[in-house]
Amino acid sequence: MAAHKALLERARPWSRVRTKTYDPDLRAELVAAADAVTPIPQVISTYGVALGSVAGLAASVARNATDDEVTTLIQEDRPRRPFVLAAALLVELWREMSDAERGDLANQARESFLEELASQDWSTEDAWVGNEVHGAQIFTPWSHWTSVEVVRTALEDALDAAPERVDDIVLTCAPG
Repeated sequence: MAAHKALLERARPWSRVRTKTYDPDLRAELVAAADAVTPIPQVISTYGVALGSVAGLAASVARNATDDEVTTLIQEDRPRRPFVLAAALLVELWREMSDAERGDLANQARESFLEELASQDWSTEDAWVGNEVHGAQIFTPWSHWTSVEVVRTALEDALDAAPERVDDIVLTCAPG
């Protein structure tokens, strides 16, 4: 935990100073750290060290990457698993690119997130592995960018196809 907190402290200046140069090595370290903390629920006591915060710092570090570099990051992040890792990185990159008024890149991150969601088969056990405590980080942006009905239908279809997924859905969607 000490090493994790030290990494986050090294990255925090990028979230405060908007002109810092992109550091690909630091971003890679943050992605590895984000992967390591996916089992930790995002609750008040873990907020500063959990997935959302780490993904946010990774996006801040990438803020001043070139368009080609950001496009490459999106392509690298999209297939990451568990899915919540891809979701957190893409959503935070969308947020950072939007804030930086880099709309084309923000849209690219959002579309990659939505396309990857569309390819998920939520009726399989594999779709839920590693996502157990992060339903909000997956389903909230999905419903925001599409609709609540789209998410509801996807989950209903998963339950119709595999009723045994009910425990996965309840655990993942339960508030933290």
